[in-house]
Amino acid sequence: MMAIAKQILKIIYFPLMSIIFVGAEILVSTNNFGFHYTLLLMALALIVSFGVERIIPHKASWNDSQQDVGRDILHFLVNESMNYIGMFLLPFLSVFALFPQVWPSDWGFAFQLLLAIVLFDIGSTLFHYLSHKNALLWRFHAIHHAPTRLYGFNGVMKHPAFQLLDGFFALGPLVIIGIPQDVAISLVYCVFIQLLIQHSNADLKTGALRWIFATAEIHRFHHLKGKAGDVNFGLFFSVWDRLLGTTYFIKREPLGDSEIGIGNTHYPSRYWAQIKKPFELNQQPIDSLPKLNESLMSEAK
Repeated sequence: MMAIAKQILKIIYFPLMSIIFVGAEILVSTNNFGFHYTLLLMALALIVSFGVERIIPHKASWNDSQQDVGRDILHFLVNESMNYIGMFLLPFLSVFALFPQVWPSDWGFAFQLLLAIVLFDIGSTLFHYLSHKNALLWRFHAIHHAPTRLYGFNGVMKHPAFQLLDGFFALGPLVIIGIPQDVAISLVYCVFIQLLIQHSNADLKTGALRWIFATAEIHRFHHLKGKAGDVNFGLFFSVWDRLLGTTYFIKREPLGDSEIGIGNTHYPSRYWAQIKKPFELNQQPIDSLPKLNESLMSEAK
């Protein structure tokens, strides 16, 4: 009976997690319950995510700490604080809303949020793609690929400088067309929920949904070492990868610890060392990263 329940959970977890937590945020925002309810939802999402990872793990050993929990909590606190501070400062950025009449303010809140997610996802995916192709951007993005295990907190592992650049690239166009502050705050919340799901260690079975949504089932391959990880860049939707020609998925056994990471055994694991790393001289060029798992890439074609 328990085995059947776990199989059902693998199928329903992604759609239910998305619908319940995004729906709850829409309810909070449209009824002006207050920002503290959004924070409460984030805390509940973390509890649910970490709990499900232990019930249906993709790889059981990834639930064990690698002396990285404290570091990851710091990344979470710094990056999410930056995100919401930026959103609360949004009214002061209204001078950059050059075309506010473009924003469909007469739409319902849920449809405005969906539009924001789609536009943000296009910009974020393109910037993510560029960060794997440009040596300078890679310096700051490499932190995200440093872990050798994948679990919910990996999604918020970003260098603050990369976070700012990503926000400028992905959120900037939305600011220009006058995104309202309440929609922007809910957008940041939805990004957090999606990153939590996308990097989850839960053994999700999303079926045909993976051809539309960028689920953990396909995003794990983005964390393969070297050039093999230049796939599945989308945050919310996988359709952009189909247009970029970077879609990749095969059914296989769980990824091994030695298969994921950045291929640089000397990359620091401590928070402050990771923050300083991009500013060091003699950085390892992108092209020198080990080209592992290319046999898997050819198998998927």
